[in-house]
Amino acid sequence: YFVLPLVVCAALLHPVVAWLLRRQRTPLQEACREYLSELSSFSLATIPAAEDQDHPRNQGLSMHALQHFWEHFKRFVLERNMHFVVANIVEPLTEKRQTSFVSLLQGKPVSYFVSHSWATPFQHFVQCLQRHTAFTGALEPTYWICSFANNQWDIAKEIGTDVLDSAFAKVLQSGVQGVVMVLDQQVQPFTRVWCLFELFLSSKRALQVVFATDCGILGDELCDSVGVALELGRRISCLQVERCQASSELDKQRIFAHIRGELGSLERMDGKIKDMVRDMLRRNLQHARTSTATLRQQLEQ
Repeated sequence: YFVLPLVVCAALLHPVVAWLLRRQRTPLQEACREYLSELSSFSLATIPAAEDQDHPRNQGLSMHALQHFWEHFKRFVLERNMHFVVANIVEPLTEKRQTSFVSLLQGKPVSYFVSHSWATPFQHFVQCLQRHTAFTGALEPTYWICSFANNQWDIAKEIGTDVLDSAFAKVLQSGVQGVVMVLDQQVQPFTRVWCLFELFLSSKRALQVVFATDCGILGDELCDSVGVALELGRRISCLQVERCQASSELDKQRIFAHIRGELGSLERMDGKIKDMVRDMLRRNLQHARTSTATLRQQLEQ
């Protein structure tokens, strides 16, 4: 006799309770809930997972997925950087599972490793990778982005006790097609120890490294950006690896110890990075001069 009234009461109260719960969530929290709901609509279970799915080389994020993420959350991110994105979006999305963001989507084999500073505005970061995607001509390149590929709930495991055991190093040593360093106007990656270690390991593995800006790829004939190239040149001319920073002092000392063990000194690392960048800068400035000369001729006609 009591079951039917309870069922009716529950049916009547359900919309009210749901409305109250929505009222308690902030707009960003509601956007996160909607995003997870969209993900659950995709039948990921039908996609066969690789045997070593958890290996960093299979934690790639497609450009399509990155763009979808940006479009969904851009009204909240605005000009904010990766620190905001991880703390306010990535972590809330992954809190229940305590896993990486990429694991929510089932990662893909990595095409390109992305080296970047978390201080770069996220919108700029996305634009740079869009430019790189166009540069490669690939239909669906995949990127290893530490913010999304690493489990932010267990960073100690991702870093490991040896820099060569870190997720970063494992990806760079797994046969990726190349490395993309995302540059902003302040070329902030050249102030970060991890980014310079990634360049060092890329050089050692003979990986192609390109520098992506929101105007294109430095050194490419379609990119005539002067501002970033000049700032990069200024930064490189007085580069001292020992003055670069890391969020963890322990990570910094481990990386320095590894570089000294490989090269003998940090000063040799300075020279190695300068050599990597010098030719690319020459090509970029030549393209800029050509574009400027062409424009001058058009104006004088």
